[in-house]
Amino acid sequence: MVMKRIVLLTAALLVAAGCSPEDITGTWQGTLATAPAKLRVVFNISRQDGRLTATLDSPDQAVRGVPVAGVEFAQGRLKLDVAAINAGFEGVIENGRLVGTWRQAGAEFPLELARVQGDLTGRRPQDPLLPLPYRSEDITFPGPAGTIAGTLTLPEGDGPFPAALLVSGSGQQNRDQEIFGHRPFLVLADHLTRRGIAVLRCDDRGIGGSTGDPTLVSSEDFALDAQAALDRLRAHPEVDAARTGIIGHSEGALIGAMLAARDGGPAFLVMLAGPGIPGRELLPLQGELLMRAGGASEAAIAANRRLQERLFAKVRQVAEPDALAVELGLTFEEEMAAMDPAARAELAAELSPRAVAAQVRALASPWFRFFLEYDPATDIRRIKVPVLALCGSKDLQVPSARNLAAIKAALEAGQNPDHAVGELPGLNHLFQTAETGHIREYAATEETFALLALETIGGWLEERLLED
Repeated sequence: MVMKRIVLLTAALLVAAGCSPEDITGTWQGTLATAPAKLRVVFNISRQDGRLTATLDSPDQAVRGVPVAGVEFAQGRLKLDVAAINAGFEGVIENGRLVGTWRQAGAEFPLELARVQGDLTGRRPQDPLLPLPYRSEDITFPGPAGTIAGTLTLPEGDGPFPAALLVSGSGQQNRDQEIFGHRPFLVLADHLTRRGIAVLRCDDRGIGGSTGDPTLVSSEDFALDAQAALDRLRAHPEVDAARTGIIGHSEGALIGAMLAARDGGPAFLVMLAGPGIPGRELLPLQGELLMRAGGASEAAIAANRRLQERLFAKVRQVAEPDALAVELGLTFEEEMAAMDPAARAELAAELSPRAVAAQVRALASPWFRFFLEYDPATDIRRIKVPVLALCGSKDLQVPSARNLAAIKAALEAGQNPDHAVGELPGLNHLFQTAETGHIREYAATEETFALLALETIGGWLEERLLED
């Protein structure tokens, strides 16, 4: 499941055939059309000490400065090796454009690049413009694994103010939850601070200004980071600790529920696209919906589901990581051998040796084992503070019907005195207005955060935090 960094774009450098090295220095941009999404790639080519060097940016995923390890250019053809991400590119110059093939994890994709100039960071229409009608300050503070860095926005006027900590989903993201060229947490923080609510958003462990090792950990460890951030926010002299809570997206909503069920937790909880069922139930459902929306055959969907069921069973049965990795590898081999040839051909990219090795590592990780087994309802039943749970009707990653029903049932079973559970029509996992809800629409959609969602969140908070 990917609740945060949905597609790992790995990339390479292009340099030119048919041009001298001096002709290809500069910035080149193209679009890589993968199965889940279309992603912009930007190659920055320069000459250093008499040789060509380059780096890669992926504006849609907030990835910048990926180094290119090797560049070979002879007889009009360029070969590139990006060892850090196990990817490569070969291409030539045609009519002033770089035309070639991207190869990664056993899959091949055509890639064409054009020379561009100017800022390629891809500002979206909802990104706030300076000057801002509120104060913003960067802060750092100690966390359980090192330093946590973030940005605190404070309304104009005299405090203390009600406040919200934003907690992002799975994977490493910066404080703006930057993904596919969008900065949802920047937009949400701006909206809430204009309404009189202070907001703290932080870089995840091991990214941006935050330190610490994000590997060999689970959601329980990230919950400790969130608790440290919540404590720091409540200690701010302009923040009212009694009116300070958590807004979590996807896995961040799950983490918020974990903390809200404990002593010293938040004063309120907003769950945005939060899971209400265990990962072992969510992931097969997610996979089926995404594959079907992406045009996969029913045979491939069924084959993928059988593979998932067997892999998840191994994760639950085998405790020792090295032994689990061996069992997972054997399971892949057995399922691939028994798979219908047409279905196997459809799943070729996911079943290549590199892709299988990457999936085995992920499946054997502490994070995945915890996510597979953890049932959010266990903690949701214990929550006594106000809760707002929202999902988009076109969310294919955390489907609204199953998850909202489970959240509602848990809140009612625990007799939570103040809760609201709602499905927002037409919105996807990122709370954008969507056509199908498929991941490939995330980057193509200019809207970052639907006004319907922003107003629903802001209005619910105002009723509880600002009105007398």
